[in-house]
Amino acid sequence: MDGTESRGSLLDCVHRLRRSETTRKWDIMNGWPISAAAGCRLVAHIEDKRSQIVSSVLCSSRSGQGFRSVASSVFTNQFFDQLVLELQTTDREPLARWIDAAPISGEASFHSRLVVLACAALAGSYQDRHGASPEIGSYLAIRGHEVARRIDRREARAGADFEGLAARDEVVAALLATLDARDPGTAEHSHAVGQWCRRIAGALGLSADQQDFAELCGTLHDIGKVKTPREIIMKPGPLSDDQWTEMHAHARIGADLLERIPSLRRVAPIVRAHHERVDGRGYPDQLQGDQIPLAARIVAVADAFHAMSAQHNYREALSPREAAEMLAKERGTQFDAGVVNALLEILRPSRTISTAEIGKDLPHAS
Repeated sequence: MDGTESRGSLLDCVHRLRRSETTRKWDIMNGWPISAAAGCRLVAHIEDKRSQIVSSVLCSSRSGQGFRSVASSVFTNQFFDQLVLELQTTDREPLARWIDAAPISGEASFHSRLVVLACAALAGSYQDRHGASPEIGSYLAIRGHEVARRIDRREARAGADFEGLAARDEVVAALLATLDARDPGTAEHSHAVGQWCRRIAGALGLSADQQDFAELCGTLHDIGKVKTPREIIMKPGPLSDDQWTEMHAHARIGADLLERIPSLRRVAPIVRAHHERVDGRGYPDQLQGDQIPLAARIVAVADAFHAMSAQHNYREALSPREAAEMLAKERGTQFDAGVVNALLEILRPSRTISTAEIGKDLPHAS
């Protein structure tokens, strides 16, 4: 596709936007997930960079050579055709009808994975070319999940006995890819917090399923930052009061986003509550004590520990011992005492997290 075709399609989209003021108002009233202007920009990018994006999807999906690779390329291109149509018409039905008729019998999990990978690759490509767009990133993450789930449900209705590979893990991957494209530092922090949440849950004696859930909540705790202005996230110094207000909104925004994804809905209240304090002085709902879900109390400790012990652009990292001391001082006020004690017990025997002999210097878990 040459530049003339791409510009022509973009102009068509702009003209359609100008002619449809009434339709756009109806779309907003009914919760259409992306503005017409952003939709036009995304259409133009798909048409301009489609071949590179499809190649990226095929590499990520490990389609291999021969027929499987050709079939994957055809399916991904057809999906982009339907996505463009949806964005141009603000109508979900054509894409839904295409999914219901697509030749995917027996390989539903593979094709649902292709859809999620395509949305993630498109989000990353748009970010690389045009800069961060939380609106477009959120739309692609949610829409990819919805389409993948429709594929899985279609195959389930046909009686296939399988567990869709794209249901939860692929959606999480797509969300994290969007976050990573916007701010790699926050994405790395999210992965680390998830791992610390699993360790803490294990130290608390929680079941394997509960440890899995704690790790998932920790990994997604900052997903709301996809809508936090980049200049705030990357600011090389303390935030102003207004900037802190915007930063604090990420807990609510993340919960609202996850609430719309059925396979991640259980995580939403944990993400919303991960900045609550046991003394009731947290946000956004000023919960206190046991009103705060245990998983959220675990995330709060893991988040604070990793944030304090990681390098920032405006301050030096604390040592694990110093971070542990800070947490110990806030037991029973900011943080749940039992959760902090569990972290201290994890750190006490360690010889790997610091070159210093920190075991004897850590605060006692009392």
